[in-house]
Amino acid sequence: MIVDSTGEDIVYTNFFTGVHGNYLKPSVIQAGFDPEKLPQGESSKMNFEQGGSSETKPWRDIWGCGQGIGAVHNIPARRS
Repeated sequence: MIVDSTGEDIVYTNFFTGVHGNYLKPSVIQAGFDPEKLPQGESSKMNFEQGGSSETKPWRDIWGCGQGIGAVHNIPARRS
């Protein structure tokens, strides 16, 4: 997902935790959310566990990402 994504795949929202952050659009979709229709989160109700769904956990299912993702084109081989 990271290799296949670009800067256009970044979603800036506070819905998942109450704090604005950059998230990878394909992971938002995979978690069952429409990235174009996310409601506003409330910073007074910060929740790093659920993000609006009892089954989805932002720290596990919604991938954080920055603008540098466009520079990732492959997965380098491990060196022994």
